[in-house]
Amino acid sequence: EQLAPAGSVKSFVELNSYGNLKVDFDIMPWKDTNNTEAHYSFNRSGLILRLGESTHSVFDQLEADGVDWTVYDQNNDGQIDATIILHSGYAAEIGRIDCYSGARSKHRIWSH
Repeated sequence: EQLAPAGSVKSFVELNSYGNLKVDFDIMPWKDTNNTEAHYSFNRSGLILRLGESTHSVFDQLEADGVDWTVYDQNNDGQIDATIILHSGYAAEIGRIDCYSGARSKHRIWSH
């Protein structure tokens, strides 16, 4: 059994929606957050509302790079309609100890 099988995010979304959701993505450059994964996990695998704090610096960096967020607001309500953010490392939901960093699952991010 594979711990984290390969495949695209597009195929993952389409497979898990039984083909009902077709997606196209704009891929942005990889960005670092202001703190570590352990910091943003809040000792709870990131399973709290404050996890969104980890994305603020990333969106600020992308905006400084010239990303026009208005193209991601199709209903013109002033908010981005949807995002998918990928994080590095083993996800907390896998459990076990991260074989690279030694971090326990409570110090990693649970993929939302």
